This record gives sequence, C-alpha cells and structure tokens, in this order.
Amino acid sequence: MTRKILLVAAASAPALFACDGGESVPVAPPPAPPAPPAFGVSFAETALEMREGETLAVGVRYEVRELPGPVQVRLSASHEFASEADYKLAVDSIEIPAGRDLAGEASFEVSALADLFFTEGVEVLPLAFAHSGGQADLGDPVEISLIEAGASPCPGITVIGLPWREEESPDDDVANMLATTLNLEIGAGGAGARLEILGPYFDLGTYGRIAESVSAFGINRWNVRTGPGVIVHELDVNWPGEDWFEEESEESLDLAFRGGGCAGDAVASCTSDGCEILP
Repeated sequence: MTRKILLVAAASAPALFACDGGESVPVAPPPAPPAPPAFGVSFAETALEMREGETLAVGVRYEVRELPGPVQVRLSASHEFASEADYKLAVDSIEIPAGRDLAGEASFEVSALADLFFTEGVEVLPLAFAHSGGQADLGDPVEISLIEAGASPCPGITVIGLPWREEESPDDDVANMLATTLNLEIGAGGAGARLEILGPYFDLGTYGRIAESVSAFGINRWNVRTGPGVIVHELDVNWPGEDWFEEESEESLDLAFRGGGCAGDAVASCTSDGCEILP
C-alpha cells in the first residue's frame, strides 16, 4: 500500500523563539542613516587681517548635492571683541545656487571702519555661517583681525597707542595708575606742529600772586626714531585714574596739538574708557 504525505504551508508571521521554546519580542530594524547635507559652504581661509580704513574681500566656497531652489545663508558676527562700530559688511548673507552636483566660489567685502580712538589695539571679528532650514554643512568660522591704524588730530600727524593698562601707584593716596604707550607719527604735513600736555595737573593753591600746580602724569620713557617719511615719538606715560584729593572723579591725560597744519584746538584725551581724539 502506498502512503501519501500531504504538506500544508501555514501562513504566519515570522517570529523568534527563545531557547526554552517561548516566543521572544521581534527585533526592530536599525534606523535609517541621516540624509546627506543638501549643500556645504565654507570660508576660503580661516584667518585674515586688515587695517582700519581698509576693505577686504573674503572668499567663500560652496558645494551643492541637490537644491531645488537657491538658498540664502546668513553671515553671523560675534561682538565679544569687536563692536558693530568697528566694521561694515557689504552683504548680510550668501546665496547658494540651485542645482545638482555642482561647486563654485563667491566673495563678499568687509570694511574696517576708521574712528577717533587710537589705543584699541588689535580687535578680532569672528564671522560664521548660520542656516536654520534643511540639511547643510557649515564650515568653520573665519577670524578677521582689525589692526589699529590710529587717529589723526591734524594733517600729517597720526597718534597710535597700546591699549591702556593699570599700574600700581607709588602714592598711597592714589588707588591706581593708568598707563599706555603712545606713538606720535609726524610726516611732512605735520611740520611746525608742537605737542602740549594739558594735564592732569593738581592745583596747590595760590601763594601771593603765584598759582602753583604739579603734574600728575609721568613720562617714563621718550624715544625718537625715524621711519620712511616720518619721525616717530614713542612715549611711555601714566596718570592717576582718580583724583588725589577730595573728589573721586577720574582724571584724564590730555594732549594738545598746536601750530603747523593743526586748526583749532586738536586734543587727544585718555581715560579708563580708552583714548580718542576729541571732536
């Protein structure tokens, strides 16, 4: 007698079984990898420098994987070291063109604005890209160093200084001393000009018909050197940040420029807020 074996296929969901015969929980599939960025943008350089009064072109590179339309990427500036009064951007964003599998370059201009301050030293302006929509690969920021070019109180004369610093006072009546190094550059147009130190002086009173006062500033070093077409006077000078006597108002170091091409009363003044040419 012939025996027939009937095979029946049962339709059921696949399952994993534990070693003890029990059914285990199905394993979830791994998550899908993130979509690649639609585009990438970066600065051509990571560090640049420029002097006050100059304009600089900043290069940008971009790569587009796939963009159905153009995208604007904002330029974001940090004002921790340089203020908005120190620079100007020609644009506030960079346009990334639409397309697929393309690359290109662009540029924008930044200007370092000249001002009346002359002891700011080197200020750093960090610029970065900012984009909130879609996937984008934003490159590293660029740091632009804005180099102090000084200020001109008169034609042919430029004043440049180091950022002021505090020094310990030798006098118990003065809480602190402010100090800086000043460079007075005199070119051909500054011939005939002279420098006068207006103060601070302290009034000692009047004896008979003579009013007496003493200087409250100190010149610790005064060197003179020549450069291409200029004579440079370099002074290390300090002065009290507070009044020696009853008042607590801050004193200022004031320098006047007279004669030559100097018209009016051109004065350079230094306080704990910085040094500037008074308008």
